[in-house]
Amino acid sequence: MKRFRNWFNSRSKKKRVALIASPILVLLIVVSKPWTTPSSGRVLAEGENLGVFETSQSRSSEDPFKFDSAHTRRFVIRKIEAFGPGVLDHFPPDCGPNTCETSPPDKLPIVVIWTDPELRCGDTAEDFEACTDPLTNQCGLLAEVFPEPPTYIWWRRDSAGHRKPQMCAYFDIASDQYVMGFVTDVAPSKRLSLVVQRRDVPIRLQP
Repeated sequence: MKRFRNWFNSRSKKKRVALIASPILVLLIVVSKPWTTPSSGRVLAEGENLGVFETSQSRSSEDPFKFDSAHTRRFVIRKIEAFGPGVLDHFPPDCGPNTCETSPPDKLPIVVIWTDPELRCGDTAEDFEACTDPLTNQCGLLAEVFPEPPTYIWWRRDSAGHRKPQMCAYFDIASDQYVMGFVTDVAPSKRLSLVVQRRDVPIRLQP
């Protein structure tokens, strides 16, 4: 210990400061890394155009998910990711630790679909609401009270041959993209299918 102290004191003041600061800097990097590194999922598909779907906001009190072809908004699917249980700490995946409002369940997988909205979604407040309201309702509490989810993914059928839907549970905006999150009971298949507002959406997945 005495030998180390003598060696340390023989260094210049600048070098002594650097020796003291280096371990602290390394510790800060190690501690902050989990907070700044986004969760990474298994990419099922990614491309310029994996598929296109439309949504609309129905004013009907009896069926708020009824599709109104006269007032639609168009979205292009860019990426589909699958996250295992507990992998995705926050939703959407790219949000920071101080901006996330949603924490997905840590015991179930989740599939995340990234989309590009049409340009007019950012023109006015009215256009913005026309783009966000349908997906907010279809991926939120309003959809949970209906017997059949309006927006879901599926890849299995039950013994009677009916689809086993995995409901859209989250919707948010991240990196200028509209992001939907689907909580699933098991790990998803690479050949999953998508339904948006009760309409089948053809999607192109990687073989």
